[in-house]
Amino acid sequence: MNEPERNQQDNTSHEKNHHAPQPYWKRVHLHWGLWLGIVLITIALLVYILSVNLALVPRSWQHQPQPAATSK
Repeated sequence: MNEPERNQQDNTSHEKNHHAPQPYWKRVHLHWGLWLGIVLITIALLVYILSVNLALVPRSWQHQPQPAATSK
Protein backbone atom coordinates (compact mmCIF):
# COMPACT_ATOMS: atom_id res chain seq x y z
CA MET A 1 0.00 0.00 0.00
CA ASN A 2 2.86 2.38 0.65
CA GLU A 3 4.35 1.82 -2.80
CA PRO A 4 1.87 3.93 -4.87
CA GLU A 5 1.80 6.59 -2.19
CA ARG A 6 5.59 6.86 -2.17
CA ASN A 7 5.76 7.07 -6.00
CA GLN A 8 3.21 9.83 -5.95
CA GLN A 9 5.26 11.81 -3.43
CA ASP A 10 8.42 11.31 -5.50
CA ASN A 11 6.67 12.59 -8.63
CA THR A 12 5.40 15.73 -6.95
CA SER A 13 8.78 16.56 -5.42
CA HIS A 14 10.46 15.98 -8.78
CA GLU A 15 8.01 18.31 -10.52
CA LYS A 16 8.74 21.06 -8.01
CA ASN A 17 12.48 20.82 -8.62
CA HIS A 18 12.14 20.73 -12.40
CA HIS A 19 12.42 24.27 -13.78
CA ALA A 20 10.40 25.04 -16.86
CA PRO A 21 12.52 26.65 -19.59
CA GLN A 22 12.15 30.39 -19.92
CA PRO A 23 10.31 31.73 -22.95
CA TYR A 24 12.50 32.45 -25.98
CA TRP A 25 12.08 36.22 -25.77
CA LYS A 26 13.55 36.16 -22.24
CA ARG A 27 16.64 34.12 -23.14
CA VAL A 28 17.30 35.42 -26.66
CA HIS A 29 19.86 37.93 -25.34
CA LEU A 30 22.16 34.97 -24.64
CA HIS A 31 22.31 33.99 -28.32
CA TRP A 32 25.42 35.04 -30.25
CA GLY A 33 23.42 35.85 -33.40
CA LEU A 34 21.51 38.62 -31.67
CA TRP A 35 24.70 40.33 -30.52
CA LEU A 36 26.29 39.96 -33.95
CA GLY A 37 23.23 41.63 -35.49
CA ILE A 38 23.31 44.45 -32.96
CA VAL A 39 27.00 45.10 -33.63
CA LEU A 40 26.54 45.06 -37.42
CA ILE A 41 23.53 47.39 -37.28
CA THR A 42 25.42 49.77 -34.98
CA ILE A 43 28.40 49.84 -37.34
CA ALA A 44 26.09 50.46 -40.32
CA LEU A 45 24.38 53.34 -38.52
CA LEU A 46 27.70 54.91 -37.54
CA VAL A 47 29.03 54.67 -41.10
CA TYR A 48 25.80 56.23 -42.43
CA ILE A 49 25.84 59.08 -39.93
CA LEU A 50 29.55 59.84 -40.12
CA SER A 51 29.68 59.72 -43.91
CA VAL A 52 26.93 62.31 -44.35
CA ASN A 53 24.30 59.98 -45.78
CA LEU A 54 26.86 57.79 -47.58
CA ALA A 55 28.05 60.65 -49.79
CA LEU A 56 31.71 60.15 -50.60
CA VAL A 57 32.26 63.86 -51.13
CA PRO A 58 30.00 66.16 -49.12
CA ARG A 59 28.03 68.46 -51.38
CA SER A 60 28.36 72.18 -51.02
CA TRP A 61 25.09 73.90 -50.37
CA GLN A 62 25.85 76.84 -52.64
CA HIS A 63 23.11 77.55 -55.10
CA GLN A 64 23.90 77.26 -58.76
CA PRO A 65 23.37 80.50 -60.67
CA GLN A 66 20.11 80.49 -62.55
CA PRO A 67 20.41 80.72 -66.32
CA ALA A 68 19.33 84.05 -67.75
CA ALA A 69 15.69 84.06 -68.63
CA THR A 70 15.12 84.22 -72.32
CA SER A 71 12.79 86.97 -73.41
CA LYS A 72 10.76 86.90 -76.59
